[in-house]
Amino acid sequence: MTSSTPTGPMPAIAPPATQADVRAVMFGPAGYIAYGSHIGRRRASNNDWVTVRIGDRFTALVVADGVGAGVGAGDAARVACEVAAATAAQTGFARVACQAARTAVAGFFDEDGGYATSTLTVAVLSNHTARSDGAASWVELAWLGDSSAWLLTADDDMPMDRLTTPHNPDDDPHMVLRHVMDGEPDRELLDLEEQPARRLLLCSDGLDGYVDHEVIERIVRGAETVHDARDALIAAALEAGGRDNVTVVVAELGGVGEPGRGVVKECPVCGRQDPPVTTLGDGAGTIETDCCHADVTDAPRLHAE
Repeated sequence: MTSSTPTGPMPAIAPPATQADVRAVMFGPAGYIAYGSHIGRRRASNNDWVTVRIGDRFTALVVADGVGAGVGAGDAARVACEVAAATAAQTGFARVACQAARTAVAGFFDEDGGYATSTLTVAVLSNHTARSDGAASWVELAWLGDSSAWLLTADDDMPMDRLTTPHNPDDDPHMVLRHVMDGEPDRELLDLEEQPARRLLLCSDGLDGYVDHEVIERIVRGAETVHDARDALIAAALEAGGRDNVTVVVAELGGVGEPGRGVVKECPVCGRQDPPVTTLGDGAGTIETDCCHADVTDAPRLHAE
């Protein structure tokens, strides 16, 4: 199915029981956010979960990867992800979101009677403190386990930077389980005034555990849109064997352009292809094209392919 951008507001959608192959796009505070999850080629179920939630003040991006192969691991990832996203979008604190999610899944058991839990990577962006060019001014990250976050800066000479340190040393394969159950979330605060950024990637280890980091960077840097980057990253994980579930979120951080400049693939109001752009980005997610004017922060556009 071909990718398209949102065309209008939609009502709230209850999360499905599975995300075996989900792809969607929303318009966030600084541009489009594309996300997707795929079951892969080797697993019987998808124990990953992904949620993007735009609140009144904060936008939350969350990737969770259930620990264990049983059904309980997938349930734990779903609950952890949704609780973390709701908490982060309401409070603006990524670390608090991780802690709330871990509490929510405490006591989960998988089908064999063992504990089921989930990794978490949470990113929070402010909806109303963007710079004048429409770019986000800060991102807070927190994580438990080995799902990761990557930053592509606005400097083409700078390599894409892995922001998270996984809790899975080679000599201790059970460290992830222990850390997500009992450890403290790690935290990173990015000041994008000092370090202008283009795109943020969150992913489960089904991507960066099997695809070379140079390939990931080339895709994120070279893709025309975050929708294209999402699809190419998932395809790369499948081409690498698809041995695990793969989940990605790719978010624009630099806005879709400065006021009076920029390109959008489709008008988010009428769907016109490649419309001439008059102004973009004012911290409230405003786009003005030659055909329409859209303030999309308070009415997020959601399109599930």
